[in-house]
Amino acid sequence: MSHYLLSSSGRTALWRLWGAVLISSCAFDAGEPIGRLVPTLSVALDLPEGRVVAGRWITAQDYAIELTRFDVVVAGFSVGLSESAAASRVAFDPANPPAGYGLCHGGHCHADDGRLVPYDEIAAELAGGDGEAEVSVTLMPVESTVSPAVDGVPVPLALGDCPDRCAVGAIRMVSATVDLERARIVGTVYDRRTGDGNRLSVDGFPISFEVPLGAAIASPVSGTFGADEAPVAQVDATLLVQQTLFDSVDFAALLSAVDGSAGEALLETLSAGLASSVMSATVTRR
Repeated sequence: MSHYLLSSSGRTALWRLWGAVLISSCAFDAGEPIGRLVPTLSVALDLPEGRVVAGRWITAQDYAIELTRFDVVVAGFSVGLSESAAASRVAFDPANPPAGYGLCHGGHCHADDGRLVPYDEIAAELAGGDGEAEVSVTLMPVESTVSPAVDGVPVPLALGDCPDRCAVGAIRMVSATVDLERARIVGTVYDRRTGDGNRLSVDGFPISFEVPLGAAIASPVSGTFGADEAPVAQVDATLLVQQTLFDSVDFAALLSAVDGSAGEALLETLSAGLASSVMSATVTRR
């Protein structure tokens, strides 16, 4: 048997030839995979400065909630895809915000409905990321419960293996959606008012709520898969539970209620508040 040794220049020429073969093989037929989705999901309590004092969640009615558990149960997470052309290609200019938004500064704009919306989310909306999904790539959570804390740090939720559909062809990303099943809230409520204005015992008022949800919360996502794009798109989504969740709750009135109607109304309030959580999603290409 004969053995041949390649010189350094010979090996270099061989690698170049192999690279040329790979490049020439990158002509994909329609529908063939040319990219891959890498979705991630985190959940956080969106509590700005002033809403947390001594580790307690401060409400608009001067209650302070010391949480023992705040569990969000997630049923699934999906990225919506569309083969249709983008609905719009309007550039986002913070100095000239689009309709529905006011002052823009510090990486976000003030929406007319009171939300603080990140620049990239508005840009995705303008880029047609709010179009209808024709296909959804859905991942199920490995552990369905995630427990964010009042420190506001996003807590990642482990998602299951991405199905074969995460390998995608020439297509456009339009949305990221989380399906919420329920929430579990356990803790103690304290009254910040003192003296004659005090409404609760100094020992606090224990609470334990199981809140049914069945809500789907979505965020626009912008990005395409094609020959001119980096093949991997990591979609990092964060669900932000809003600071106003307990603001309309008068815990002293709940304590003094003599029937179950007040408790039912409270669950409806918390369910609506959690369903109004905001999803933010960013895309990183590589």
